[in-house]
Amino acid sequence: MKHLQTIEIPLSKTKLLYSFAGAVIFVGIGVWLLLTTPKIELPMTFYHIFHWVVGLANVLFFGAVGIILFQKLFQKTVGLIISAEGIVDQTSGISAGFVAWDEVLEITEIKVSGQKFMNLIVTNPESYIYRQKNAFSRMFVRLNLKTYGTVVALSANSLQTTHLEMKSALEEKFETFKNLRSIKS
Repeated sequence: MKHLQTIEIPLSKTKLLYSFAGAVIFVGIGVWLLLTTPKIELPMTFYHIFHWVVGLANVLFFGAVGIILFQKLFQKTVGLIISAEGIVDQTSGISAGFVAWDEVLEITEIKVSGQKFMNLIVTNPESYIYRQKNAFSRMFVRLNLKTYGTVVALSANSLQTTHLEMKSALEEKFETFKNLRSIKS
């Protein structure tokens, strides 16, 4: 009966707090870059523009990440629920929500910049893109699809678990679902 049990993995407030602190530091660096002028006497040069663009990118990107992380710190929801029916992803700012196992074609593992992700390849990725609440999130999910072939990428970075434990639970529940589906057909 273990295969029928629902696994609830809470968000890790400690991991979220460290990530939030990192985002604040990068926003600070961005503000510093915007407020300091490079010590070059020439009028607007490539270096000036680069300095400004990097500062603005830091403030915008890490500011958005910081806001999302701050909100997650105070959420009472569970980060990831893995059940016999599927998963409920609430791990990030571009979470997929509910993903039924019958929509999952395959589960793959990738490593990006030293971080491991579990990717759920789904039958209709466009529906997950349009679930996103705003254009900014839809843009990032569409970029994930184009770059990594998925709209559902799960990381243990914000969860009270390890990547290995999350991977094991996902693969076990997915295998159980596939076995039950093959018995019914």
